[in-house]
Amino acid sequence: DLLLTSIFLFLKEEHRYYVFHYFIKILAALLLIGIIEYLISVCFAPTLYWGKVYYADGYVSFYQTLLNYYPVDYWMKVYRFQGFMDEPGRVGTFCAFLLFILDSSRYRKEYAVFLLAGLLSFSFAFYILFFMYIALNLKNLKQVLVIVLVLGVMYALFYEYVNNYIIDRFTGVQKADNRTTAAFDTAFTEFLNSKNLFFGKGLTASYDFVNNSSVKCVLYNLGLWGLGWYIIVFSLLFLQCTKISFKHLVVLLVYWMSFYQRPTYTYLPVTVLFFAYSLSDLYFPKNKKGNVVSEL
Repeated sequence: DLLLTSIFLFLKEEHRYYVFHYFIKILAALLLIGIIEYLISVCFAPTLYWGKVYYADGYVSFYQTLLNYYPVDYWMKVYRFQGFMDEPGRVGTFCAFLLFILDSSRYRKEYAVFLLAGLLSFSFAFYILFFMYIALNLKNLKQVLVIVLVLGVMYALFYEYVNNYIIDRFTGVQKADNRTTAAFDTAFTEFLNSKNLFFGKGLTASYDFVNNSSVKCVLYNLGLWGLGWYIIVFSLLFLQCTKISFKHLVVLLVYWMSFYQRPTYTYLPVTVLFFAYSLSDLYFPKNKKGNVVSEL
């Protein structure tokens, strides 16, 4: 990803925008197909699938349709939507980030797909960022009523999942930060009190512990020095690619909030979104009257 990220950043601004634009279009189409397959599997419990996902010991964990995975132990019941991605949380975090960077007047259909995908993922990160988005963007009573209605319907249909994955973690009944294992948490506590805190234990040190994905892993690997430089350099790069404004500063804040949950240094899709979304104001096509149009 580092090579591709570097190539992308050296593209002309217009080309970076077109990569961003078509990435949004294609991603929305793929997620929409996955959502349709998800709804069919929940409503009709089809047995048709294209492949199986196995654990290392040979146990089948998921069935794969065209662009969706569903767990083998479900039957006519709701499960967390993950589409073609590796887990529901990735869908939720990614879609929450998209809500902040997309102009909903320019990408109406795509915006709706990302919102629905995030809601169906039952991702704790998505709902936290979604409520933050609502607080920053509510403009009138009509919008409040629509959002209350949507959330009310979601809770009525999926109350068990909302309670289990969202409310219980928010109220402290369950651990809110569940991105690390007990073994890594023990090692991390020892690390905080060691001489390695400043420079870290090495780029791949956290790989000795499986099933961990948190900013704690970055700190464990790089230390305060490495993590601090990464935050500073990445933020300065972002501010150089955008104009300093309230919206862009909010996007930067949201990125670092999502980074806490899923710290991927040079994940190319994030790079495409992060360093190109602001170019929409310059390159989004306009008609003869100067108004934006919905398609290229």
